[in-house]
Amino acid sequence: MRIVLFCNDRTGLEIATWLRGRPDAEIAAVVLNAPGQQRRADEIRDLFPDLERAGLVLTGDILKKEETPRRIAGLGAEMGISLYFAHIFTSRLINAFPRGIVNLHPSLLPYNRGRRTAIWSIIDGTPAGATLHMVDQGVDTGPVLSQEEVPVHPYDTGGSLYRKVEDAAVELFRRSWPLLCANSLIPKEQDHDKATEHTTSEFEEIGYLDPDQFMTVGRMVDIIRGRCFNRDNCVRLRTLDGTTIRLFLEPIPE
Repeated sequence: MRIVLFCNDRTGLEIATWLRGRPDAEIAAVVLNAPGQQRRADEIRDLFPDLERAGLVLTGDILKKEETPRRIAGLGAEMGISLYFAHIFTSRLINAFPRGIVNLHPSLLPYNRGRRTAIWSIIDGTPAGATLHMVDQGVDTGPVLSQEEVPVHPYDTGGSLYRKVEDAAVELFRRSWPLLCANSLIPKEQDHDKATEHTTSEFEEIGYLDPDQFMTVGRMVDIIRGRCFNRDNCVRLRTLDGTTIRLFLEPIPE
């Protein structure tokens, strides 16, 4: 199948590497996140020197240009594959592909649409996992093609759960790819009544604990471990004298 890859980060790199060597995948172009939003972009570029020389390794800022859907349609790709790509697709761009665009999302949709999905599975107790779905005009609202649930343990942090979801997403895509090529995956509408999502401002708000705020110990621990990706991305406590303390939790499974 001839495709355009929209990819970013470790998951995009691993799947792009896997697809590059397959006889059933013809990659017409690669679109990376816009500058300033890229992860592992240089490694992804290095996979496709021929496309780079041909000017077919692009960046997400081109999606705003009027001529982009026509340019993409001219590549003759059947489908777009979105792998942890940060930009929203317009209807014109989706329609540039005869079979549309599919997206690999790091949550068990309809739970945790949007970003920072692992954090909210820990804090809210919602299911975690990876979902391959069709892209529509909403954000992570399109019909589901396949899914893989990931268990959430009491000792998981946002960082450890995110890495487990990344692994599950890569395996889910590999398992689904032959069926996707054969057009054998049946789209299933999401149960929108069960959908959850959180804003970026909510993510920022839980980055700080107020010493005057009342909550259960369990809730506090879940917020701390949910926010723990590394020592820079964790919860901060503002003390009464104005000092800020970083709270970093490293649960140890028994």
